[in-house]
Amino acid sequence: MTRAVPLPTETEITAVVEALTREDPSHPPAVLAVAARLGLSNATFWRRFPQLAQTLADTRKDALRDRTRAPERPSPALPAAELARLRNDNARLDSEVRAAAAEVQRLTLENHALRTQLEQASGVIPIHARGDE
Repeated sequence: MTRAVPLPTETEITAVVEALTREDPSHPPAVLAVAARLGLSNATFWRRFPQLAQTLADTRKDALRDRTRAPERPSPALPAAELARLRNDNARLDSEVRAAAAEVQRLTLENHALRTQLEQASGVIPIHARGDE
């Protein structure tokens, strides 16, 4: 048989919800956190306070959905200066990506050459893949 747990009043629950909200204003409190703070299990809280638990869950779900929603796309009628700036930024970033890719390729070739020289100098016999023979 389980022990009887004294149930909190609605005022106590509201105070806990407000305290949890003050601790982290960017995230609405979860039902589990409220129940734990009150010394109740999640199931007991849902069983004894179903409307309140559902309200907390819905509030949290809506807040998280709003936070993860994609930002609205800018209007297609951007000012000409803004459009030109974005195009210039895009071209500059594209050239930087190409330069970085070329640098990675150069470093890869240099690494291969240095490894080959090291293997030859130290007398290591390279093991080739089956297709390399």
